[in-house]
Amino acid sequence: MPAAQNAKTASNVSAAALETLPYLRRDQAARYLNLSTALLAKLATTGGGPHYALLGRVAIYARADLDGWFAAR
Repeated sequence: MPAAQNAKTASNVSAAALETLPYLRRDQAARYLNLSTALLAKLATTGGGPHYALLGRVAIYARADLDGWFAAR
């Protein structure tokens, strides 16, 4: 599957599926938290956001980290 098509497919994950995935890309994490992707990107550079790891150039968030960060807000 071409990379562009694969990225598009990953973004179209249903809301129910987001509840079960252990790791989310930044766009998926933003949907999961009901925040904008731009806000998560800003928090990643300025601090104060949820912990993330880079997988190549893609930011990956553990769902457990998102839940903990959101609960602490």
